[in-house]
Amino acid sequence: MERGCEFLEAVVLEGRKGLRGSPDKWGAFLAPLANWYVSVSQTERAAFREGVEVAQGAILRGISLQLCAAAARSGEEKYLRDSLMCHVLEDFKRDERENARLLAAVQHVAEQIGVDPERLFKEAMAVSGGRARSCFQEFLDRPNEMKTLETMRLEEVQTPRGVSYREKKVPFPKW
Repeated sequence: MERGCEFLEAVVLEGRKGLRGSPDKWGAFLAPLANWYVSVSQTERAAFREGVEVAQGAILRGISLQLCAAAARSGEEKYLRDSLMCHVLEDFKRDERENARLLAAVQHVAEQIGVDPERLFKEAMAVSGGRARSCFQEFLDRPNEMKTLETMRLEEVQTPRGVSYREKKVPFPKW
């Protein structure tokens, strides 16, 4: 458990810096944590997930969205797996709706690069805790029109580094 916490702190520290640079750098920080996580018992996984703090979860969700952009730019499936691992580790603790919004980016990019999103989600479910597993399944069960970037208030934008994703600004109604 202590080892997993050390790996998480390394990921969070880099996340606080903004994870500039190569997406492989992001994967290099996430890989030791993901490898440790899948190698330990269900009991240790559950204890680890319970120990993830709200602020750490927010960073993991941010990294998830950046990894979706990396997958869109490179066409590499591994970044989508890493993105989903961020959600597995965060365990949908803060607000399931926020995670569901970000899963739309995974779905969108997977379809864009020709990867079966259902397969990716089921792989993530295999190592998830009950809460995340249930939320992944709920997302998969939604009609396709409820999984789009537009529906989830995300938008794809072009940046100097290539495609990126961000929250779509929706004006408040005037009364």
